[in-house]
Amino acid sequence: MHYRKQWIMFVAAAGLGLSAAGCGTEEGSADSSDSSNVTRQTSALVIAPGTESYVWVQMGSGGAKALDIGCGPRVAKGVWIIGKDGDLGLGDWPAFYWNGSNDFVRDGGRYGTNIDVAATNDPWLTDSLNGQVWEHTGLGVTGWTSRGPGAKIGTGAYGGVWRITNYHLSRWNGSSWDAPINGSGGINALVALDVDPTGYAWAVDASGGLWMMNSSTSYSQVQAPPLNDIGIGATYGSVYAISREPAAGGNYVLYHQVGTNTWKKTDGSGVRVSVDFTTGKPWVVSADGIVYAAR
Repeated sequence: MHYRKQWIMFVAAAGLGLSAAGCGTEEGSADSSDSSNVTRQTSALVIAPGTESYVWVQMGSGGAKALDIGCGPRVAKGVWIIGKDGDLGLGDWPAFYWNGSNDFVRDGGRYGTNIDVAATNDPWLTDSLNGQVWEHTGLGVTGWTSRGPGAKIGTGAYGGVWRITNYHLSRWNGSSWDAPINGSGGINALVALDVDPTGYAWAVDASGGLWMMNSSTSYSQVQAPPLNDIGIGATYGSVYAISREPAAGGNYVLYHQVGTNTWKKTDGSGVRVSVDFTTGKPWVVSADGIVYAAR
């Protein structure tokens, strides 16, 4: 696949331990001596000078204040949010989809706290009431199918669905979840994730560190500023992250990964991020629940 080759080339150039032939450690850039399945980067983090600027467009009327967001491959019903409208009083909120032109429309079905959109354009969400993962398979309450327990969910542009359960990652194999992957080098408190175009998860830990699955059983550390959330698009170079650097209004600075262990500050900020499959640019949720898309 063309995008897969591009992504592998980009990740390899970024010093993250991948090659076109498979997974491995770049000489002089990582240290895996502390664990059999954890590769720690020793190269220094680089923050590129300057600031990337975008035109930020408010998406929708803002009536349904967003809690989380996930972007999929299509414009209509391809972006979903968990919207703070009609709370059941249990910490979960209804799912809404972008109508393709001017607003978010309530699905009328499942409630949750975390959402992402798969390559099929179907959202997956997790709820706090039942601690379950749900896949959207139709409209309304009956249009969601339980896929077992989970706290967070992430999906990829070309396939790959991963969950965080008990702070560990596991992958959906089409019918069930593979065994959770423990980071025996101390990576055991994962709190946010997304999935790259090769189908592997990237996850943020409770300390703000960023980790990438470079096989079905092993992690590589990704040099990054301390983070709260991660969003990955369909093409190489489309990794954006909400940092822990405070910005105005209770938001946090949005960063863009631009090269070898290198991130660049943007003029955007928020509390959650997802990346448009088509444009490769971020959509963010602000602290007051407004959704903005970069143009």
